Amino acid sequence: MKTRLAGAIAALLLLTSCGVLSAGKLVLPAAEDLESVTITVDQLDLTVTGGDSIARLLDLLRRSVKENTGRPSVQDIPSERAGLARIDFGFRTGGTGTVFLYREGARLFLEQPYQGIYEMDSELRLDQLQAIEQEG
Repeated sequence: MKTRLAGAIAALLLLTSCGVLSAGKLVLPAAEDLESVTITVDQLDLTVTGGDSIARLLDLLRRSVKENTGRPSVQDIPSERAGLARIDFGFRTGGTGTVFLYREGARLFLEQPYQGIYEMDSELRLDQLQAIEQEG
């Protein structure tokens, strides 16, 4: 019995540390783990490199989260729509992670596939992201 309980607690801690059970919070990578961040909107591609620029971008995204909508994210890519922004995090160790920004009416959402959908501050604009890219 104690062995099963210890195993269940260890599994829960492992899932929490990996971000699988994030208690409704947005899980973004650490800046030091990233080599680049690429933002693609329609025909526009922005690439942010450099630790300080990546850290500012991640901070901007974190500060812009208003709330977890409670709506599940159950697909790899949200349905295609005009203005869908794809944000790819390129890891130093290889591979990528992706989140999506899109509008529904006047509201702005960030969707992290299979993690959740978060309402963002509707004042977040592409030019803020471009400014970070140009500084880097």
